[in-house]
Amino acid sequence: MSGGNQKLQEIRPITRLLCHVYTSWVVLLLGLVLTAAAWYATDQSVRAKAQIRFDNRSSEISSAIYARMNGYEQVLQGVVGLFHASENITRKEFNTFVNSLKIKKNWPGIQGIGFSIPVTVGDKAKHIREIRNEGFPEYTIKPEGDRDEYSAIIYLEPFDWRNERAFGYDMWSNDMRREAMTRARDTGEASTSGIITLVQETNTDVQKGFLTYLPLYQDGVSLETIEQRRKAFIGWVYSPFRMGDLMTGILGSEQTEIEYEIFDGERVSKETMLFDSNKSSHEEYPLVAGALMKTVALELQGRKWALHFTTGRNAQGVSESRQPIIVAIVGLVVSFLLFFIVSSLALRQKYTEKIAQNMESELRNATELALANEEKAERSTDNEIISEILSLSILSKSLNDTLEKALKLILSRKRFKHFGMGTVFLFDELTNKLHMAAQSNLAPQIKSMCTEINLGQCLCGQAALLRKTIMKFCLDHDHEITFDGINEHGHICEPIQSGEKLLGVLNLYTPHGHHGTEQELKFVKTVSNTLSGLIKQKRFESELAIALDTANAASEAKSAFLAAMSHELRTPLNAVLGFGQMLQFTPNAPLSPNQNDYVENILESGNHLLKLVNQILDLASIEAYQIDLSLIDLEANEVISNCVNLVAPLGKKRSIEIVDQFSNGPLVHLFTDSTRLKQVLINLLGNAIKFNKDGGTVTIEGTETDYGYLRISVIDTGIGIAAKNQSSVFNLFHRVDADSMIAREGTGIGLTVSRLLAERLGGRIDFESEEGLGSTFWIELPLANNDDVLIWTEVIKIGVDTIDKDHQVLVSMVNRLMRRSADMADVDEIINELIEYRIHAVSFHSRRSNYGGL
Repeated sequence: MSGGNQKLQEIRPITRLLCHVYTSWVVLLLGLVLTAAAWYATDQSVRAKAQIRFDNRSSEISSAIYARMNGYEQVLQGVVGLFHASENITRKEFNTFVNSLKIKKNWPGIQGIGFSIPVTVGDKAKHIREIRNEGFPEYTIKPEGDRDEYSAIIYLEPFDWRNERAFGYDMWSNDMRREAMTRARDTGEASTSGIITLVQETNTDVQKGFLTYLPLYQDGVSLETIEQRRKAFIGWVYSPFRMGDLMTGILGSEQTEIEYEIFDGERVSKETMLFDSNKSSHEEYPLVAGALMKTVALELQGRKWALHFTTGRNAQGVSESRQPIIVAIVGLVVSFLLFFIVSSLALRQKYTEKIAQNMESELRNATELALANEEKAERSTDNEIISEILSLSILSKSLNDTLEKALKLILSRKRFKHFGMGTVFLFDELTNKLHMAAQSNLAPQIKSMCTEINLGQCLCGQAALLRKTIMKFCLDHDHEITFDGINEHGHICEPIQSGEKLLGVLNLYTPHGHHGTEQELKFVKTVSNTLSGLIKQKRFESELAIALDTANAASEAKSAFLAAMSHELRTPLNAVLGFGQMLQFTPNAPLSPNQNDYVENILESGNHLLKLVNQILDLASIEAYQIDLSLIDLEANEVISNCVNLVAPLGKKRSIEIVDQFSNGPLVHLFTDSTRLKQVLINLLGNAIKFNKDGGTVTIEGTETDYGYLRISVIDTGIGIAAKNQSSVFNLFHRVDADSMIAREGTGIGLTVSRLLAERLGGRIDFESEEGLGSTFWIELPLANNDDVLIWTEVIKIGVDTIDKDHQVLVSMVNRLMRRSADMADVDEIINELIEYRIHAVSFHSRRSNYGGL
């Protein structure tokens, strides 16, 4: 075997494994597992990246708020420093200092910077008077009312319309403010209040707010204790904050990648919520599915805030969020695509193995021969030789001639060391001997001595008897057949077998001393197996040809006999009928009533017998394919109308109404034989009347099919056909079970002839019936414009040789196959017939080689 073939043998188990049906399911399962793993890994990766971004961003926001609030505290510390730098800070100096800070630009989010002082009950009036004297005549402490202690905002910059609303406001009057103010005064540290609504708020864009206070003490005094701090306390430097403006100033207004809520204190609730970055979205959609969440505690100027973070609506980019889905979809598509490919390969492999079966090696060799045609002149491989031997099977040669050619091909092997001599023996079971069927370059002495060999005699007889390869590299005592002066040589004798059955022996002459290589032995065994198939096929062809010739002869003899007998019977029958009619119409000697009845019986029986003879003649002509068709383009309407008129008198005798629903309709053209069509229709109409009930109905209809045929239906209201008899309706000489009168009228041939005629016309005939209710017989014939149908006629017989009959059979079966209305049972039957004719075709081709052909 060549290196290429060895590699092919090594690859084949892998190929079969890959093409196994279970492999496709394994591939699908692995694909789904890998897809799930890839999806999970991608999903986890996306989630991990989202978590990292979420953590980083939440930390950034927390740090930004903390840093900004500390920055605001430092601004307040600067204001405190201003008061310590001067004994008396005027309103103008305060305004100048705050404006120099440019808080709207440098410290966005801060509502303003103010200064509030405590006011005792006794100093309240004096305080109001002093402020009014500064140019604020409507100044007062708000809200009005009597309290034990007061505070008053005396400075608040920028002193715009919004902040002017807080001028004079008593922050000590509010519990939330007082708590932060007290903590700032007593601790000396900055203090932030809880949730409040600033006095500056209007009815538009109301926001929650808070205040941050920083205490101002006298210089040069001790502030170690609460009492010391309270005693040295002057007032509060503070800043009001609106949460919305503050967070916009810190983080900006676009924060879609992360959403957060700020709560006053550690409790997370609607009541403690200071700020919601996406309030409208949270009200409509409470939480994004699968959102990340995190709560961070933040302590600012003695007040704890809880920052609750969640992933925003656009936390992930569209492409990133779709990565797991894309991976899953791609994985599924690839998995099912691989499953489909491997499944297709498995089905294809199974189908191929079923067809190939034992011909695998021959088909492989034939394929290699086709692929090596271009290199045929340069080399001759073992496969080419086998292929050429196989190709001999299609030649119309005798078995011995075929073996002669096969032997020459075997000896043409260039890499095989031989003398160019060899023989092929065939085993004769009758004589139990080997007979030389083919030889190449044998010496005359050997040719005459080896014409016939007994089993066990010499090397070839031993190979046949032992059913094994006999290889000799020299002449020894086993070489029984010899003569003086014979040249030294060796032998390879290989039995030709079909299973355990001996068919013959292949004998090749080799050089003296040549032991034969493994490749040569494999080649000889392969050739032997090939010759086995060749011998079996040629013998089968020979037997088939003999059987076929015998069958054809018998068929022709039968047809000739039927034709001859029919002609011989028609002559006396016509005479009997003629004399009977003469007896009836002889006016000079009229018959008595009884005599007339006898003559009527004679005429009726004679006509019935003549009809039977004519139908037998038609049947014989059709079966012998001797019927001539005259195909014309005709109007089916006219033909059917004529047939109805012909059978109308028969129906009238029994009061049977014939309803023609077709003739007066749209014209339908057929390309067929008018006479044969009328013969079939009259037979169907006659049967519909014959097997009908008195006073019944016969309806004829016609419909065009979607596959180019006209279906003509004959519907009767007669006795119908029992289910057990329906399978044999078209059998020769079959007659429906009916009363004796109807049975006596039928011949059992009409439907058989009608079926054969329908098939010859490229159509078919069939029926539907229910016992007691009637039957519907129909015939389908091709329309004139149907170009897909081939109808056998004398016109297309030009150039056809003696096998015309077989071509006609094949054309008839092809016509049946081309009808798309054929059901599976019809197709199976036709295919089986085609297979049988394919086998017959081998012998047909061998017999036509001397005649030419189409």
